[in-house]
Amino acid sequence: MATVKWCVIVNPQAGSVDDVAALQESLGRLDSFELKETRGPKDGTRLAKRAIEEGITHLAAAGGDGTLNEVLNGAVGCLDSVTIAVLPLGTGNDFARSVGMPADHNEAIEILAAGQTRHVDVLRLRNRDLSRLFLNTSAGGFITKAGQKLTTELKDWLGSVAFFVAAAQSLPEMEEYQLRVKFDQDEFQEFGAYNLVVANGRTMGGGIPIAPAAKLDDGLMDIVIVPAIPLPKLAVVIPQILVGMHPGGGDVIMRQARRMVVTSQPNFHLNVDGEVIGEAPALFDVMEKALRVVVNPDAEEAFV
Repeated sequence: MATVKWCVIVNPQAGSVDDVAALQESLGRLDSFELKETRGPKDGTRLAKRAIEEGITHLAAAGGDGTLNEVLNGAVGCLDSVTIAVLPLGTGNDFARSVGMPADHNEAIEILAAGQTRHVDVLRLRNRDLSRLFLNTSAGGFITKAGQKLTTELKDWLGSVAFFVAAAQSLPEMEEYQLRVKFDQDEFQEFGAYNLVVANGRTMGGGIPIAPAAKLDDGLMDIVIVPAIPLPKLAVVIPQILVGMHPGGGDVIMRQARRMVVTSQPNFHLNVDGEVIGEAPALFDVMEKALRVVVNPDAEEAFV
């Protein structure tokens, strides 16, 4: 069997990266690797792109969902010729959760070395200014405001609980948005809403099961809209969402689609995998089974 060389791109600021040297020693169980450290925003994209130009086809993102997203976007244009893995060293690690990569980096490296892969869908967000790929979620509205309060200090202090604290801090800024949404070839529909989530993976915010039935390889995005219901009812609905028991009856709107167009009044910011990148109007679409990723063989429920 040919030797596989990995380019491991590590974010030294990720939540559980205490010692890059210790991580490098653990990576020694791989056949061949080189370790690259990010120094600032977009460095993961730059390093991934350079590795591919140098002929490396196996990329590992050692960090959180944001690091993984940067590495993914460094592979734009050559998704069909690379394999990507995630070593979950962040605080959220939501995509890693879907593919069954354990938080213990030694166990995750064992799975990386074993090299079992699956093809997964890649979602794409485009607006007038940009095109950005993502593997887990994009969101607009209340969740985006909460994410903007999610400081590095808060994440370091509270870990995955930090998102709930940030959400509580954002409640006074709750705002209703008038959405116009077009699913696939349907006519535009209008919703008064607090929040919109477009999901490929099942969880966000460090384990919140925002799209509990989502599959990574079904060719569909799962869309979750929290409509502008009265606040007393919202106080009942939110705990149900937090445990993955989304209520029916219009209290939460759930759809699947291959393509979605959304506009908003007032306009809202959109994030991908936790990073705010632009605004609506936006077009989302699915690139079906476009990427090969390393998975835990036990992570069957995330796939069709």
